[in-house]
Amino acid sequence: MKESKDSSYYFTGIKNFSEISSLSRIKITSILKESDKSEDYKIRFILLDNFGNFLDKVDLNKSSLQLSLIQSYGSEIYTHIYSKIKSTIEKPSDIGILLDNSLSFSNQPEILSEIEKFFGRLSDESDIMLSVFNHNYENVIKLAKKNFAKSLLKNIHLTPNGLSSVYEATYQALVDLSPSPNDKKLLIVLLNNSDNSSLSRDHNDCIELSRKSGIPVYFIILNDYISSYPLKLISYHSGGYVHYKDDYGNNFNLSSLLSEIELSSRIYYEIIAPLFNSSEKTKIINVNLSLIQNDKKISDKTIFYSSEIITPNERKIIATFNENDHKLKEDYAGQLFSLAQLLIDNPERKIRLIGHSSKSEDYSFTDSKSYKRASEIKKKLIILGVKDSQIEITDAGSTKPFYSFEQYEWQKEMNRRVEFKWIDPTSLPYEIIAQKTNSEYSAIKFTEEWEKQGLRSYFERVESSDEPIYRVKIWGFSTKEEAEKTINKIKQKLTLVLDIE
Repeated sequence: MKESKDSSYYFTGIKNFSEISSLSRIKITSILKESDKSEDYKIRFILLDNFGNFLDKVDLNKSSLQLSLIQSYGSEIYTHIYSKIKSTIEKPSDIGILLDNSLSFSNQPEILSEIEKFFGRLSDESDIMLSVFNHNYENVIKLAKKNFAKSLLKNIHLTPNGLSSVYEATYQALVDLSPSPNDKKLLIVLLNNSDNSSLSRDHNDCIELSRKSGIPVYFIILNDYISSYPLKLISYHSGGYVHYKDDYGNNFNLSSLLSEIELSSRIYYEIIAPLFNSSEKTKIINVNLSLIQNDKKISDKTIFYSSEIITPNERKIIATFNENDHKLKEDYAGQLFSLAQLLIDNPERKIRLIGHSSKSEDYSFTDSKSYKRASEIKKKLIILGVKDSQIEITDAGSTKPFYSFEQYEWQKEMNRRVEFKWIDPTSLPYEIIAQKTNSEYSAIKFTEEWEKQGLRSYFERVESSDEPIYRVKIWGFSTKEEAEKTINKIKQKLTLVLDIE
């Protein structure tokens, strides 16, 4: 790889470090546990100059450089000073790209153009795979050499549609990428929406498969509506990373970011650190990596999450509907069949279908329309062989929108939906709404506090008119009475408004 001579914010070249080298940026690129039996973590990072060159062969002792890693757990702070680092340069990777094609993704031509530029920068040694997804998954370019992949890419035209099964699509993309004979592989997922429709997979399945296959998963989040906590768990515990478009501001360039992800996955520095304090269980750790050269300091920071999380009984969307209509669209037949099969295979399980409508629909029809939508789904499930006794239906009208501010047509359509939730006692369907906050960080800290008291807790992101709200919940109750007993115990110690859902 050649040295870059042009100014760049991104990793574009490589050169040997010297005393006159101008250190511009340090970037953490992944954090990965060294082994299942070890408490140590591998923290990988890159050092760049103003031209985007990776500065190789840095000698901390000879160059008057000080590298420090600072970890904070609430009020506790731990500092590690490193006297030696070593760079690693590995062979090119095989790349899997997974592209969101759900309703909210409106700029596919521009995205595909950026992906084509990225393909052109890859080594001839790299094989490339491209898959797209909404509530369905399609492997549109199977593993192929870059020139052939580029030629296929020119003929791909996408129409945004449907829901977002991020977990199922990520899992299937890992399956499709695994047969590559190259021992260096990585998966990059471009997202514009959170998971709202995966029926058979969750983030824990993705973590397990990524570790088993040795494929790190990177997410590029192109929309600030996304709830990123489960995505961070997948990335950080597979050796990948989560990148947010908003964090790059005016410097954001998708093809350059894709190139940097590929390059930094195989060209990097690495240090080892015991990332979690064994005396304190915590889900969240602030990690700050700094390098000082004379009077100049460069640093990067991230938040690392523990993978010790139990998946709650989340609601999932089965279908969306046209305005003032309750007829099921053909595109959701596969989604409905999958749910029917789950219920047929598990006759002891029960679900509740919840119909919804958008604020823009005829006011006189919204309540009845949302109920008719739920009834339509129930009727279809029974035709497919599900027992009537396994299904309850209810409606919420327009009182619980997916998007409170219906600015775009796709947001209105997402509000015209039917969700389902498992309600049999084995699924622990009852939850307590404990707190609301506008910060994901605060929501995580609240869940930690509840779990320290022996209660299972998680949070969900809900869109409001001006900013997202994070609802912290205590879950794991098979009956409403169990939830009420827990509320009474909490109120003996704390003054909180607690509701059962």
